[in-house]
Amino acid sequence: MSRFLYHLGRWAATHGKLVLASWIGVLALLGVLSQTVGGHVTDQFELPGAESQAAADLLDERFPAVGRSSATVVVAADDVRAHADQVAALAAGLSEVPDIVAVGDPWRGVAPSGRVLQFPINFSKPAEQIDADTWDRVVVEVDAVRSSALQVELGGQVASQVAQTGPGGRSEFIGVAVAVVVLILVFGSLLAMGLTLLTALLGVGISLASILLVAAAINVPTTAEILALMLGIAVGIDYALFIMSRHRENLVAGMDVQESIGRSLATAGGAVVFNRANWWLPRWLDRILPNVDIEGEQLFDEAEQPSGRP
Repeated sequence: MSRFLYHLGRWAATHGKLVLASWIGVLALLGVLSQTVGGHVTDQFELPGAESQAAADLLDERFPAVGRSSATVVVAADDVRAHADQVAALAAGLSEVPDIVAVGDPWRGVAPSGRVLQFPINFSKPAEQIDADTWDRVVVEVDAVRSSALQVELGGQVASQVAQTGPGGRSEFIGVAVAVVVLILVFGSLLAMGLTLLTALLGVGISLASILLVAAAINVPTTAEILALMLGIAVGIDYALFIMSRHRENLVAGMDVQESIGRSLATAGGAVVFNRANWWLPRWLDRILPNVDIEGEQLFDEAEQPSGRP
């Protein structure tokens, strides 16, 4: 493996522009395919033949107004009944929004104090498939009746999904920003920092696009994108930093660039490959050979059990 990685590293260093262009081309191709023929991540799973799936299909057939996802409208005022016209106008406006199949009766959810009421709105699609235009229409209807005397807010499943604004979020952005600062302090070079971060983000982009392509054929949960982003950034930067540090050590020792890249990939890169293989291989073998104790868990269990002797 080390010999292969060494020659691979030297070849990549010799053909650097070709390698970089190829990876960018792969990312662009997968990105286009994921947006044209890719699917959507979803938490709505189908299990053909299962009793629960039959019940879900029957529910969709007999009660389509239940919908596939929902949001909650909360209205607050000193006396919500004094704003009956605005509440009625809000409910009527929401019923005209595309993909909304039902709007609950606002007056069935009035609090005993009369200061708060809530009612559901049901959508025909899962939360992750509600497009921005549909949600913007909902927000427009809410803003039309909101005033200093009448507070209107949105919550629930769809609102939470829209608030995530895709697989990325504020925490991931902060994580990348912190990584930039740390890498600059470690390397003392913007170029080294940029290369380390670029390789990690390139891998994350390819992974996210691949997830959408896989989602076109099978159901992929929404957490897949989040995990790919978080783990991809963390592990990608970690391993790239490992290899880059070895490369810098080789350069300081007087090694030429091509030789340094080859040896860095053969040593630090080999450790990365071994680490990932050591994690993945037992898990895949466990799926292929479920009755074989691949990781030796049975030995540990037997060692922990009391022998029964005094």
